[in-house]
Amino acid sequence: MAVWLYPPAVKAISTKPTTSPQPAPSADGKGSVVAVRIGSAAVLAPVALAAVWYGGLPFAVFVTLAGFLMAWEWCRMVFAAEHSRSQTILLSGAVLIAAMSGYVAPLPSYILSLAAFWAATVALAWYHRGGGLGWALAGVPYICLPVFALIALRSDGHYGVLCVLWLLIVIWTTDSSAFFAGRSIGGAKLAPSISPKKTWSGAIGGLIAATIAGYAFALLAQLPGPLGVAIMSAGISVVGQIGDLIESALKRRFDVKDSSNLIPGHGGVLDRLDSLITASVAALIIGALHRGYAHAAQGTLIWSW
Repeated sequence: MAVWLYPPAVKAISTKPTTSPQPAPSADGKGSVVAVRIGSAAVLAPVALAAVWYGGLPFAVFVTLAGFLMAWEWCRMVFAAEHSRSQTILLSGAVLIAAMSGYVAPLPSYILSLAAFWAATVALAWYHRGGGLGWALAGVPYICLPVFALIALRSDGHYGVLCVLWLLIVIWTTDSSAFFAGRSIGGAKLAPSISPKKTWSGAIGGLIAATIAGYAFALLAQLPGPLGVAIMSAGISVVGQIGDLIESALKRRFDVKDSSNLIPGHGGVLDRLDSLITASVAALIIGALHRGYAHAAQGTLIWSW
């Protein structure tokens, strides 16, 4: 920048640097990025864990607020700027319906209300022509289903808090271990056309670490069938990594680096929760199929083998 600012004649006679010398930055700034990521996690993790621990209305409000932020990020990413506000308001209404339905568990009412908001979103997108109809269709389930799933899982009596804590531990372990394993080992790229920085070594390292963490959690929580929990942890880790790739593909499709800059070192809420989006929905489906919707959290964690 200094070369550009000064004309050639000045550069020729100049004998002293125009600014004080600065320490050379690291090759890629990875150290500072890690420090910022750790700092953000140190602030956000206790808040999230406290919400999970209290459950009930505090947890529902916490997840709903996260859903509102995800709706805002989604709409600013996929819709034209002049139309993103109206789409955000509509999608936030769908988030509120999803949260209320997860909290009080009226599943048929939830489906009908969500369908109404889905139709309204499509109609508004068609009217504005501010975004493709496909993205209007995709936004409602992509944002609302994890909101519904997390609140529904947490509402399952004794096992709700354990299930959501387990989900967070598995996803956080996967993300952190994949990040550090990928950096230290490197190797073949996992999906270079979608996310050039992700490697197979990172994906496998995250999977192994999540499996061990799930097994350890089952032992500490004295859950029956810890081997089943370890297998579930491995499956949820894979589903979470798929969610990460989906978010990366979306950002590449719309040519954005991050969904927003709300969280230093992580980008936006969608960037931070991309794995949890798919993992929470998968956990609810598996648990509901295993033990029924009313006991989905128990069905996710309790295995007899």
